[in-house]
Amino acid sequence: WKSSGTPCTVTLDEYANLEITFGNAGLNSSYSVIETNSLYGAGSMSMMGFMGQAYESHPGEELRIQMNNTSLSIGSNNLFTVKCMWYGGQNINIELIDLSDGQTTAHILTREGAEMAFGQTGYICECGYSGPIGKFCPNCGKAVEVEKEYTCECGYRSKSANFCPNCGRPIGCSVMPEPEPKADPEPEPDVPLKPEDVLISISTFITTNPPVNTYATVYRFSDTQLLLDCNGKRRMISADVLKPAMEIIRRYRLDDPDFKDSSAMGIMGGYATVGFKDGDRFVNTSLQTQGFAVLNAENELRGLFNKS
Repeated sequence: WKSSGTPCTVTLDEYANLEITFGNAGLNSSYSVIETNSLYGAGSMSMMGFMGQAYESHPGEELRIQMNNTSLSIGSNNLFTVKCMWYGGQNINIELIDLSDGQTTAHILTREGAEMAFGQTGYICECGYSGPIGKFCPNCGKAVEVEKEYTCECGYRSKSANFCPNCGRPIGCSVMPEPEPKADPEPEPDVPLKPEDVLISISTFITTNPPVNTYATVYRFSDTQLLLDCNGKRRMISADVLKPAMEIIRRYRLDDPDFKDSSAMGIMGGYATVGFKDGDRFVNTSLQTQGFAVLNAENELRGLFNKS
């Protein structure tokens, strides 16, 4: 998802993780979604926000997007924080607070590659105009070309194309072409998972409705490969990921047995954990004992594993 005219992007994946970038700052976080209007009604106050914070829905809001990490940073410097984020009218809306001056800016993001409907922002004309559009460009008067919609015999409706993207039938032809043989999907690695082979484990639990529980565990496989088990889906990754992963853990002092932080004690709404092999021992850390350092490390590790 991208904004028009401002450097703001949002990427969501199938494991309930998201990335947000704003200029050079960014964040990685797990997320959950709540149907705002069906639960509370437009403009109502909700006391079910993450960590017990009150939340007021917005006009046109359909889905509320919750994150356990809201800080956009460059390295260890936090520059912005996400005040709120929601979906409505085919757009994602984000409000960011600039931590240098406390100013709030709002950004509207549209899905990359999606066709723009009349009345939406984001249309760019050949004359250079960018903004709301109707049937004609308000700057040069050029008619906006709109692809005609067709209905295939299989029932699929889409914009004009040479072949139906659902069944592959050529447009205007009633003969079904011979389908090309599909390659078998690559099977997931069938490797026994042993507790003693665990090198790094992370997990997040958010008490939303429904609750969200995500985890990722890295197992030793060979000198060059590791096995990543992410919410039950397994794949092989390079052992090179261990070095940057341990750098993240050390940067947040999770390997220091004397490091304790009571800043997150008593927080309601979920937890985060990071475990790692340190020599012959396995160290377990949590949000409730080591504080927000665990939450920040968990988010960075999750982003690292997703890209590996």
